[in-house]
Amino acid sequence: MAPPHSSPPEPEALDQLLLRAASDKCDEASLRRLAAALSRVDAGLTPEQRARAAELAGGETLAAVAARLLEAVDAQRISHEALLHAAARDETLGPQHYLQVRQVLAAKACAPFDNPELRHFLAPGSGEAAAGPSLADQARARFARWLSGRRQAGAVYTDEQMNCLRRMRDCVAAGGRLDRDRLIAEDLLRPAYRAFGEQLWALIGELNAALRG
Repeated sequence: MAPPHSSPPEPEALDQLLLRAASDKCDEASLRRLAAALSRVDAGLTPEQRARAAELAGGETLAAVAARLLEAVDAQRISHEALLHAAARDETLGPQHYLQVRQVLAAKACAPFDNPELRHFLAPGSGEAAAGPSLADQARARFARWLSGRRQAGAVYTDEQMNCLRRMRDCVAAGGRLDRDRLIAEDLLRPAYRAFGEQLWALIGELNAALRG
């Protein structure tokens, strides 16, 4: 029981929710709060501001981004995708499939927030822009540009591959470079090799060059 006269906890500020999303550290409650906050922001924008937000979000409107965040925590969607995920691998459906699907859906939903310009546009008073982009932000922004270039060149990635790419991006964002030992330490070598096969080694070199500047 809460002590008498205690105040309810302050809701998490939008800038903090955006940073959590960019770091792939949002739990279900945070994703729901962020979706609601985006809807409120979107309701107060002019048509020109909505167009700018969509440009910064990679072509998606804020309403679409908010809807994707809610899809990432929708129990029916997760159950359906987990069943397909297990069937595609001829495996018995288990907790690991639900976890993998949640991670993939959340990562896809939060991908637009890798762009620090979008975060500053949505929460201009956060002070983040004044401090300048962090090394992690620089790595995420470079990853977004690299991925856009690959897709424009015709590359298509499965959800499993995108999950591995984001985890490799986060390794670089956390400092250091990608190599076999780093992937082993992050428990990433096996899933990454399963996703990319022998192409993984060339991909590691490409990501190091693109993300480390």
